[in-house]
Formats: sequence, structure tokens, C-alpha cells
Amino acid sequence: MLNKILSWLKQPKIWKFVSFTSSIIGLLFYSLSSSFNNLFGKWNLFKIFVYTVFSLIICLAILFANTCHTSSLKLKTHLIFSVFTATTVYSFFFDKVNGKPDFYSLVSCASFAIMSLSLSKHTQLGFEVDLLYFFCGYLTLQLMKIKLFLVIVGVSFSYSLIILRFYLCNSNDRGHLRLQFQDQNCIVIQVHADLEESENVNLITPQENMVTQMNNLS
Repeated sequence: MLNKILSWLKQPKIWKFVSFTSSIIGLLFYSLSSSFNNLFGKWNLFKIFVYTVFSLIICLAILFANTCHTSSLKLKTHLIFSVFTATTVYSFFFDKVNGKPDFYSLVSCASFAIMSLSLSKHTQLGFEVDLLYFFCGYLTLQLMKIKLFLVIVGVSFSYSLIILRFYLCNSNDRGHLRLQFQDQNCIVIQVHADLEESENVNLITPQENMVTQMNNLS
């Protein structure tokens, strides 16, 4: 049963669905949370329009994230720097907010952490793991603001996500190494076969060559 669950978790479509669903839940609950109201104030038409456009961009980017693989070091560097700047600025303003977070804030943060984990499984843009660590730490801080002993809940949740990510990554790495080892064995076997064939050809004596030529002439 456990092996079936683990094999099911390794499917890219599952993680794509999880990342898309968790992003919708996170954006929806964050719009209703006290954290949003404390940082941006009460809702108005302009804020609704901007947040709706921002949410659509995020959801579409996650939905088509499987086509966003890139090997450009320059692009990855700029993406990582942008995410680092955004999370740092948000943390600065969040520290200035007074009051305890509500249920919506906790759910949105947990959803964004799951979204980051899911993104790290089917994209290679370089910032997914940083987002995962940020939201895990952010959730733990929110729980500590409510009650100090709730840090156990935040740490346990973060630990489970991080362990799951490393386990799945190690499983994929072992699979790639196994395929590479099989390919190398195939190459070695083919080389040995070619060498044996060439040695067999070289072992043919001149007399055998003459007999073969006479048979061909006759």
C-alpha cells in the first residue's frame, strides 16, 4: 500500500494538480485573512481588480509551469533574486503588523507552502525551494504569535514537507543513476562484442583466406 502511494506521488500530473489547487486556495483565503487587511487595508474596486489580475497571472503561470523549464543561468539568477526581494520586503512589513493571525492566514500560508513543494517537483526555475522554506518559516512564526507551544505544529508540518521533497528527489536521482548505469553497461557489452568480433577476424590464417577465395572462384 505504501509503495502504491509513493509511486502515485511521483506522477507529475498529480503535483501539477496539487500546485494549481493549493494556489487557488491560498490566494482565496489570503484575500479573506487579517494579514491582507492589516497590510493593504479594506477592499475597494481598485484592489479587487489588481488582486484578481494578480491571481489570474499566478494561476496561469502555475498551470503552464511544466513548459517553463530553462537552463539559462541568467534567467534563473534574476528569478531567484526577484523572489528573494519580494519575500524580504513582505517579511519586513509583516513584522510591523500588530495582532494575531486568523484561521484564513494560517490556511493560506500552508497552501502556499504545499504549492511551493509541488512546483519544485515539476519545474526547474530555481526559486521553488526558497519559496517552500519561506512559507514554512512564515507559517511557524504565525503559529507562534497565536500560542508559543504551537511552534510544534509548524515545525512538524514543515518537517513533513521537507522530508517528502528530499525523499522524492532522491528517488528520482536513483532512477536516473540506474538508467545511466544500464546505458553504460550496454555500451561496455557492445564494445566487448565488437572487440571479440575483430579478434575472431584477425585469427583467420592466410591458408583459410586462400581456401575461401578458391571456393568463391569455383
